[in-house]
Amino acid sequence: MSQYLLKTGRFLFRYRGILGIPVFIVALFLGSPDLTSLIFGVGLLIFGEMIRIFSVAYTGPATRSSTINAKILVTSGPYAHVRNPIYLGNFFIGMGGVVVLSGWVWWFFGIFVVLFWVYYSLIVLAEEDFLRNEFGSRYIEYTKHVRRFIPRLTPYKGNLQVNPDFGMAIQSERSTFLVLILILIVGFLKVRFG
Repeated sequence: MSQYLLKTGRFLFRYRGILGIPVFIVALFLGSPDLTSLIFGVGLLIFGEMIRIFSVAYTGPATRSSTINAKILVTSGPYAHVRNPIYLGNFFIGMGGVVVLSGWVWWFFGIFVVLFWVYYSLIVLAEEDFLRNEFGSRYIEYTKHVRRFIPRLTPYKGNLQVNPDFGMAIQSERSTFLVLILILIVGFLKVRFG
């Protein structure tokens, strides 16, 4: 694997919270949401945040780090179904934000999906390189049974059980909650006042 791609992935990991800013600014100015898009977008935002809370309850606040690290290989809970559930949650939050702020501007959904896929694919390459080096054959075996982004219906059986801490997860998600509230306020104001 190219060292350039890994280096790019680590850089994007460090600044992964900023992808949404330019996307949401463009959506804000180019879109015209209505009440239906606002309600649908809120549903996507809530769904994405529920996935994130469930995932962070298993991994802990280490997911907020600006460097790639892991003390244990978490393969239970949502990680028994998909390798990157937090990013899956981010996808639904991002899509919800686009719908809330832009309404039904269909070409914008395509741009969002492509940007998201490129951005997070590079991050995942860097994370997977770290996890392969850190956990070796255990991680490689896990990747044979659990896909990156498409969840499996039955949980992976070779998982290490982790006790989830939902209180910590909710506390860890405070900054995400603030972003969601900001998106909702702006979306509501846009619908109300055009």
